[in-house]
Amino acid sequence: MNQLYPSSWPVVFSRTRGVPRFFAQTVLVLCVLSTSVALHAQSVPMLLSVSPAIGATNAAPRGSVVFAFDQAMDTTTPLLATIGTFLIGNYEFSPASVNSLLSGSWGADRRTLTIKLSGPIPLNTTVSWTLNPAGAAAPLKSATGQPLETVTGNYKIASNSGGSPNEVCPSVTPTPGSYTLSKNLQYLQSSAADPVLSPGSPALFGVSVQSPSAGPAVTSGSLTFPDGTTTNLVLQAGVLRRFESYATEAALEGARPVGSYSLRFNQTGEPERVIAMTLPATPAVIPKIANYAEAQNINATKDFTLRWNPFGTQPTAVVVRLVIIDEFGNRIFMAPNPCVPRTLDPAATSIVIPANYLRPGFNYQGLLVFGLNFYNSTTDVAQMTGFGVIQRTTTFSLKTTTGTDGIPNELCTPTTPTMGSYSVIKILEHRQTSAAEVVPRSGSPALFGTTLQSPPAGPAVTDGSLTLPDGTISQTNPDSLPSQDYTTPKPRWKGPTPRAATPCASTRPDNQSASSPWRCLPLPPSSQRSATMPRLKRLIQPTTSRCSGTHSPRKARTRSSG
Repeated sequence: MNQLYPSSWPVVFSRTRGVPRFFAQTVLVLCVLSTSVALHAQSVPMLLSVSPAIGATNAAPRGSVVFAFDQAMDTTTPLLATIGTFLIGNYEFSPASVNSLLSGSWGADRRTLTIKLSGPIPLNTTVSWTLNPAGAAAPLKSATGQPLETVTGNYKIASNSGGSPNEVCPSVTPTPGSYTLSKNLQYLQSSAADPVLSPGSPALFGVSVQSPSAGPAVTSGSLTFPDGTTTNLVLQAGVLRRFESYATEAALEGARPVGSYSLRFNQTGEPERVIAMTLPATPAVIPKIANYAEAQNINATKDFTLRWNPFGTQPTAVVVRLVIIDEFGNRIFMAPNPCVPRTLDPAATSIVIPANYLRPGFNYQGLLVFGLNFYNSTTDVAQMTGFGVIQRTTTFSLKTTTGTDGIPNELCTPTTPTMGSYSVIKILEHRQTSAAEVVPRSGSPALFGTTLQSPPAGPAVTDGSLTLPDGTISQTNPDSLPSQDYTTPKPRWKGPTPRAATPCASTRPDNQSASSPWRCLPLPPSSQRSATMPRLKRLIQPTTSRCSGTHSPRKARTRSSG
């Protein structure tokens, strides 16, 4: 569009040669309008919103930062993150280490700028950002070339990734010692397809011996293989170890086959310990997540059922274990876990991760283990626990979306009534005063009532009565009841103006609609009315819900703990 500026376009009109005056006025108006449009189009761009919001304290470690502007921006300007003092980009974050994780892109509307992270920001970190910092090499600007003024903000990464403190068992003092022999094949599942062996050296064999914290200390140890050869264990960080890794399952099986293994170790002042273990064949079943795609799109506010293939029947003690950790190695969920407590049947093929156990927008890593626990003892060596396990482990990812809070199933959404209603209710109210005692509520704990309500579209209910089992009819004289202070006991009602001298009748207050319900209720003694009537009115108020679609008469026996 041609840009017009008042200072650069003098407007001169000749009165000669028959130029009409109205033509000159028209051109002048067009010039002024064009100038106004041009100036508006070149207004300085403004930031309308940002997510996470400025001051937010619950952001996800990998969550994108999305900026929305009030007008189209110049998307040809390269998006550059600040790199130290070497390059002042058009956006920068702090801590400075965050900048290396960032990449930016424009939305199709040219008004939305999204900054994505290639890695997680540590928990509980305060993140600050600046658009167009001072000295930016290529400032952000509007489509008409107007630069964005420097704008700053901040937000904070959530302090935790979810889970429960009970997922980690409290430490035991003194800490018992342990000795283990393990054989493990590691797999990676990155889609709905079958898992594959993890890259590198996924076939592992290991032995370890750790002293009890109170002693006696382990001083030396060795392992004898089925072929009779022996290798010594090496002391590393206070633990005797032997660790081996292989590139393939065949290489592992060839080096450490089925058979008898003997673990020997010495402790200060104790005789040599000799532990015999028989290593069984590796189970053939590889763990696989059955609903992998769903696990990448979890609504954290809802229960989520994770499913996997069955382990099947095995010749010895079967172990199925699920562990979920966050990106920082913190345990979020484990099954089985005696400290929650939580069980997991070895025959199970699914488990429910409770709502709100995971955090919206977070990434997690899961490990599903199928194993055989071929040795387990707490008595062979005093103050030490022994394990022998052979297993296959599949690692997979879990991701959560933001989710949307829904109405719990127990609650109903109010709707416009379409039907009338009639009801008879009898309520006995009690209060629980202790773990063993329940007593009637003081005042008037025994309540009885009837209601009649017209359909909104008619026909209107004009009168009514209630015949009791003994044949008597509840009747009253027309009377206006504007308040809850009465001098004599009488049935109470609210509703359309009835015919005179009809049972259960009164004058409808001005603020009641023609379809308001009648309420005919015996009143308590006058000394108790002021405290009782408001509660009574609430108890019998008809409700309309999406669950029934009609007014729902209530019949209840209530109990309170106060």
